[in-house]
Amino acid sequence: MKSGIINACATAMGLAGMFVCLATVMLRLAGYYYVIGVPVSTVFIGGIALIVSGCFLKLHLITGNRNENGSNLRG
Repeated sequence: MKSGIINACATAMGLAGMFVCLATVMLRLAGYYYVIGVPVSTVFIGGIALIVSGCFLKLHLITGNRNENGSNLRG
């Protein structure tokens, strides 16, 4: 149950980050330097941070099922 929630959060963070990055690229190509008073490059970096955070959560799920010896508990 817990891993399902973490997986859903990681996927949502990754998708949100991709959307933010895509939106900021489109805004920058349209000639906008600021979005609501914030530089577009700062918002783009925020999108990258969302993607990286989602990747770390997925990595946590992958490596979370291992014991002290590094072997997989499930088989």
